[in-house]
Amino acid sequence: MAINELDTQPSFDKEEPILPEGVLRLQILDCILNNIPVKKPYFLITLGDQKKQSTISEERIWKNEQFDLKVDFHAQLFGTLQLDLYESNTWFSDKHIGRTEIRLCLLETMPYQFTNYYEIWDKQLSSGASSSVGQETARKNNLGVLHIQIAYRYQLASSNLSSTDVLLMNGKQQDNLPRRLSDLLLSTTNNDQMKDDDDVRTDIYSITQDGPPGSMNLLEKEAMDEDLKRYAKFQRQRGKRSDGNNEYGSILNDYDEDEDDDDDDDDDIIKQTTNEKPLPAHETDTVVENQDSSKDNRQVLGAIGKLLAQFGQGLELGNFQILTGFNLLEKYYAQLPRDREKDIVLDLNQVELMGHFWKFALASYGWKGLNFLGRGNGVFSDGWRDNSDALSIVEYLSIPKADLLAYEFRSAEAFRPSYFIALDRSTDAIVLSIRGTMSVSDTLTDLVCTYEPWRGGIVHSGMKESAMWFLRNVAPQLLVYCRKYSVSRLYIIGHSLGSATAAILTMMLMDYLDEFKEQGGEGFTLECFGYAPACCLDLKLAEKYKENIHSFVSADDIVSKLSYGSMMTVKDMIIAGVEASKLVAPKSTEGDRWKLAFERISKVRDRCLASKENPRLYVAGQIYQFWLDPVPGNDTRVVIEKTSAQQVCSEVVIQRSVIGDHLPSNFDLAVKRCRETLMRQGQQQQKLDDTRELTISTDDLWHQFSTLKCDNKNESTN
Repeated sequence: MAINELDTQPSFDKEEPILPEGVLRLQILDCILNNIPVKKPYFLITLGDQKKQSTISEERIWKNEQFDLKVDFHAQLFGTLQLDLYESNTWFSDKHIGRTEIRLCLLETMPYQFTNYYEIWDKQLSSGASSSVGQETARKNNLGVLHIQIAYRYQLASSNLSSTDVLLMNGKQQDNLPRRLSDLLLSTTNNDQMKDDDDVRTDIYSITQDGPPGSMNLLEKEAMDEDLKRYAKFQRQRGKRSDGNNEYGSILNDYDEDEDDDDDDDDDIIKQTTNEKPLPAHETDTVVENQDSSKDNRQVLGAIGKLLAQFGQGLELGNFQILTGFNLLEKYYAQLPRDREKDIVLDLNQVELMGHFWKFALASYGWKGLNFLGRGNGVFSDGWRDNSDALSIVEYLSIPKADLLAYEFRSAEAFRPSYFIALDRSTDAIVLSIRGTMSVSDTLTDLVCTYEPWRGGIVHSGMKESAMWFLRNVAPQLLVYCRKYSVSRLYIIGHSLGSATAAILTMMLMDYLDEFKEQGGEGFTLECFGYAPACCLDLKLAEKYKENIHSFVSADDIVSKLSYGSMMTVKDMIIAGVEASKLVAPKSTEGDRWKLAFERISKVRDRCLASKENPRLYVAGQIYQFWLDPVPGNDTRVVIEKTSAQQVCSEVVIQRSVIGDHLPSNFDLAVKRCRETLMRQGQQQQKLDDTRELTISTDDLWHQFSTLKCDNKNESTN
């Protein structure tokens, strides 16, 4: 905590040069303790995984020492500069005296260079050991003050651009992307002289139709397998002839009469032949990329390690204490009322379209995911056949093989999720479906949860990196497919990690919508359907494309609430839960016990929700949320409500169901029951309308009968 004595004048005799961006310089000017004898003091300075140590100074003079620390944009938002004061001891362990903590986000309002006094507290009262409420109630006297000087240039989300510059620059310029997607197609032809030729630019769509780099086409793959089998048969029969066996004749014409017991030999030769076959240029590039993937993954793991060090910095709780805090938080959230929008979707066609593309999201998991949900042909049946992932997609979606345009299932590289591209004739659209987390590499993408500035806001760096890969390698081919099949729509589909990647990719592709309209007409539309999406953008960016991005969340799904900022809030809540458990009196009544604990947690929760110290990320687009809403006669009724990102992603709810809400099996059940709910309501409304029409018809007949009877009486009287 800083004492309000601020001096913005530098303490150096000579003017220091301006530090480069991302470097913080710290200098300890003085340390004043309250009657605490310390003979040989020194400081241990910690920021994330960086550690610096001052010299041991009996005179407490460190003015000649400067400590430079690296600060990236993410660390600036969440990092805590921690200075621990120790007393050196020659024979025993060094004694910890106290700790000073400085949140880097608070430097935003400070001048470039300033001096200030910061209080020194006991370690047990640090932010890693007590909540803000606990500090306020437990602190009485500090141990002293630390006089320090800091020099730092605060990094803005606009990446050193003024707000005017950000508005003038479009997304392509900020992301360093080409003016047109077709420029990326031109670059793949390795012919630089074609780039400025408009006639060649128009013809490029017919030249490049082999699919994205590294992808496969099912029909081409099956044809290649058949050719390899024919070649394998030829090689085997030629070997028999050289051994004096019967002449092989015309092998290529008699292939269909091969015996089943020769298949194993064919497979061995296929493997040899495949290894000997020269690879196309783009596949050669893929091999080179795979050789470097392990190095890239090591770098990713290093980045994750830095994040974990930063998240756990100063956390002074044991495993049992953390478990106790979780247990109390679960009871606390169970008694809280839930806020819901109650804006229920009643349009069955809208739900049908959502369910239609949910099948595409499921299909992206291949035969393994479909069999997990009971939608495959069985693990043994699907696991042993060739091209099983592609065939499972075709069978589950009930589309021709030719309509599966390209696919790629890989698990060895971060920031490159598996995907497939299909022609959906029922909606006259090209569909790109991006798989969610299913491999170790996908998990690495999730865990690279650092924030970085993007388009005047903040984005999840790992998911943005995945979207950028799709834009450069897959999006140009989407342009080709839209022209080739003359479709009027492009849908980007995803689940979990794939959903967040799809949303960011859609935002990027909106910059190229005019180019897609050149191929599909002025009525061409681009939309994204995301299921169980992950948080990936700040609130401003998340709500920017609500007309084009549709996100579907199941109840309290933790993935749709989770970001680094929300996890920092969970960390504070766990600490508050541990403190609240200590306040519980052993002999207090059950009601008083929980009331006292919940009041302490509520104070911390209110402060965290109101504070801007831990910025959160949000789900993109217009959000629809599934809720179990039982009524008499239908205990399994599920409704879908139209809601907002702020309503869904404001905080992580600690409940046991939050993991289950994210599972594809539970999400699939929610989609099914929501559709059944609307269909049942439609049937009930139809019955009501039929009854009303029948009542009206009966009344009309009675009226006509009464009129006729009166007419007959009048005639008889006359």
